[in-house]
Amino acid sequence: MIENLKDPAHRAVAELQYLTGARVGDVKKIGIDEVGKRVLIHGSKGGRDREIDFSDRPDRFERVKELHRELQRHIEEKGWKEIRESYDEDLKQAVEKSGEVYTGSHAFRVSYAVERVEELKAKGLSDEDADRVLTRELGHNRLEMSRYYRR
Repeated sequence: MIENLKDPAHRAVAELQYLTGARVGDVKKIGIDEVGKRVLIHGSKGGRDREIDFSDRPDRFERVKELHRELQRHIEEKGWKEIRESYDEDLKQAVEKSGEVYTGSHAFRVSYAVERVEELKAKGLSDEDADRVLTRELGHNRLEMSRYYRR
């Protein structure tokens, strides 16, 4: 579906959302900690800072770094406001083209949550421990919020 987005800046935003579980407004706030292989999001919803550890997913971390650099170039060229204002419409059209049902860009966050929990459980974490990791990565305080994404 991401490949159906017309604007390369929108493709970068969408893939960053999918790979990090970021809200659309948080994508522009992403910072990269190369030494710790972490993605940092400062001032997310509720003023919370988020930290996503990618040390167990080095290939994905490299892709996030590449997309982050790409998005920064697009922001310098067009500005975040222009990218953000045209993103939803491009996403709607891309979803239609792929034959899926449009539910907004938050669907990338849901996909991240579902896939991340399965990944963590495959590594031997219990359901509760996987939920704890996901809760922290998504920037929530309560396990119930992270479980909500996996219904």
